[in-house]
Amino acid sequence: MRYLAFPAFLTVSLMLGACANRGGEWPSLARVPGSPNAPCGPAAESAPVAARPCVAAPPAAVSSPAPDLPALEARLAAARGAWADALRAAETAVSAAAGAGAGESAWAAAELRLSRLERAAAPFAEVAEALAGSESGAALREAAQADRARHLDAFSRLRSALRR
Repeated sequence: MRYLAFPAFLTVSLMLGACANRGGEWPSLARVPGSPNAPCGPAAESAPVAARPCVAAPPAAVSSPAPDLPALEARLAAARGAWADALRAAETAVSAAAGAGAGESAWAAAELRLSRLERAAAPFAEVAEALAGSESGAALREAAQADRARHLDAFSRLRSALRR
């Protein structure tokens, strides 16, 4: 069996043609009689007099759930362990690349380790962000922020050692 492929412009023309054949410019967008929604905007101006005016719904009060402090503490502890492992590997790679020129395999390996080290600092920011606005987790948030700052300082120190 052979299928016919229609060009995109022909398909769009057929779809628009179906709307136009029903009368009016865009009859498919017209308000359907008995619709529960009152028209808003320019459509409200041309609505029948008996129609209700468009009233915006009041903003819903969004309350953020309390952070799960034990889970965030565990995540912070895991991030500290992962950071320590990544730091040891990065320090080893940077010291091995001390005499290597840019583009050599030892230098590339050190760059890779530094990228992983930088990525290992992301959970500290995520934990701090999860605790934003939480009074009960203020101490944990401050610890996460301090850890991130300390770890990014170590990252910067190793980055500059590799660039020399």
